[in-house]
Amino acid sequence: MTGPFSDGCHDTIVIGYIYVDANPDTLFRLYPNAPNPFSTETYFRFHLPQDDFVEVSIYALSGKLVDVLPTHLLDKGNHSLTYKNTKLTTGIYYYRVKIDGGVKVGKMVVGR
Repeated sequence: MTGPFSDGCHDTIVIGYIYVDANPDTLFRLYPNAPNPFSTETYFRFHLPQDDFVEVSIYALSGKLVDVLPTHLLDKGNHSLTYKNTKLTTGIYYYRVKIDGGVKVGKMVVGR
């Protein structure tokens, strides 16, 4: 059997395709918060591929929801939201950034 995926000696069956987007501006990306660790203030940074509502929630290691930032309607592009810590004690937490196109999670450390 010969074809575009054959070397002439072996049969090749194509099972699936992997799609790689060559334009990174079309992807929802979450960057590490900074500073990390922090005590009083940190910044959640992300890229939106389109205008979208953004929800940021903070969870304890146990999975308990401990804080929520106000929902924002933001334009496509790079953004940074400020989080002023008034509730979290020293420890490790997860933050979740949710848009209509997906959810991303990051880990942050609250120090003294």
